[in-house]
Amino acid sequence: MIEIRIVVWQFVRIMVQLETEASRRRSKGDRRSVLYRNWQDAWDELDAKLTELGKRDHRAYSNLMMDQEVVLECASREDLTEVIETVDRVIKRLGDMISRKQGKTKDLRFEQREMKTLRQELEALAAEG
Repeated sequence: MIEIRIVVWQFVRIMVQLETEASRRRSKGDRRSVLYRNWQDAWDELDAKLTELGKRDHRAYSNLMMDQEVVLECASREDLTEVIETVDRVIKRLGDMISRKQGKTKDLRFEQREMKTLRQELEALAAEG
């Protein structure tokens, strides 16, 4: 097992990316990724908490999103590779959004920069093995 720590908002970006890809896969008859299935319980729990806080306590919501981490396990090197590849796709998607000026460009640039840092950290972790 390989343990990784990811800031909540980054985990949200990763899981939304995996969900988007899973929707495309299902339409073709494919199954969700192993990584998505392994992390789905943590994702469902976190998503419910974020939804609840978003309705009643914006400060707590912001704190959870920006200042808290999730600790996740990758069952194998292949899972870690899938995380890195998914982060790559998130970085690309953010870049596309910046190019099309979708959303607040400053915020998107911050997210893209932080996702690139996460990618470097994950690469370093992968190299340790």
